[in-house]
Amino acid sequence: MATDRKTILDAQGFCFEMLNALKEKYGFRTELRLPYDGNWGKRLENGTWNGMVGMVNRSEVNLGVAGFAISQVREEGIDFTIPFYEEEPSAILMPPPKPGSKLFAVVRPFSWGM
Repeated sequence: MATDRKTILDAQGFCFEMLNALKEKYGFRTELRLPYDGNWGKRLENGTWNGMVGMVNRSEVNLGVAGFAISQVREEGIDFTIPFYEEEPSAILMPPPKPGSKLFAVVRPFSWGM
């Protein structure tokens, strides 16, 4: 939730839980801000960066907290921590397929009520 579309009053999720744990352990405070242009960060034709990557690159903020996609291009503009979240562990479980026609294989795990 933001007051002036730049300052965030409350944030939730794994990244912010980690940030809060670090704040508690090391005793620092934060002010959360949205990227000025709503972008994560892309290198522009003139060599500068937009979005959150640009804000970190220009030292307008001390760090960026989000699920960033780490790319070689972005590593030229900012430094990343070691990735702490590699892949989504969620899955849908269903019984193994029964021998037979594959015509309705996509809908077979679901009941007719769905």
